[in-house]
Amino acid sequence: MKNTLIILVILTFSCSTDKIDLVGDWKATQLVVNNTDSVEVPFFQPTYFKSDSLVIYFERLMRYHMKGDSIIFINDVEPSDTILRYRMEILDENHFTFYYKRKVFDSLNNVLYIPYNSSWERIR
Repeated sequence: MKNTLIILVILTFSCSTDKIDLVGDWKATQLVVNNTDSVEVPFFQPTYFKSDSLVIYFERLMRYHMKGDSIIFINDVEPSDTILRYRMEILDENHFTFYYKRKVFDSLNNVLYIPYNSSWERIR
């Protein structure tokens, strides 16, 4: 029983290798639209992750937390207000990718969701 418990603890810690220390300054390096079209990255404001779960994203102060493979940005003033939610793939300690869908309306006012992903790199 003791050996089983030790093995479970080891497996739990070894399976959580998808954790990343986000604290620091980040910049977008690539934007992919509709899973095919790589777009020249427009000038994105750097994103700043702070140690107290605060983030400055596009010059807006929010709180963030990670849940599974997602990162959630929350209104700093009203904690029940989720502002953004991205699926996040951690590539290594200096690179990650956000995956999201942008809601757009066509000429007939139909709602379309276009998949986007953006690659991010730590600023050194």
